[in-house]
Amino acid sequence: MAEIETAVRHDLPFVAVVANDNAWGIVVSTQRARYEEKGVLASRFGDIRFDKVAEALGARGLRVNDPKELRRAVEEGFSSGTPTIIDVPISVLGPADIV
Repeated sequence: MAEIETAVRHDLPFVAVVANDNAWGIVVSTQRARYEEKGVLASRFGDIRFDKVAEALGARGLRVNDPKELRRAVEEGFSSGTPTIIDVPISVLGPADIV
């Protein structure tokens, strides 16, 4: 998060897309593979809205719920000339989905 504030302060434009699974996704999938669902510990978050976090830090924040909207959001972010964070909610993937 400090990087976002720094980019805002120094007027450094960029676009970051956050694949937001509300978890340490790779950790969850590893714990689940080894210990089943009961072994998934301390690796899930609440609903963190990274678009809102970006706005609180002075950047531009967008949320994309439909994959068809992603291209437009990225183009909008690049054309804005400001740091832009695009929050994209996804499901936690299993190990086979990551490969």
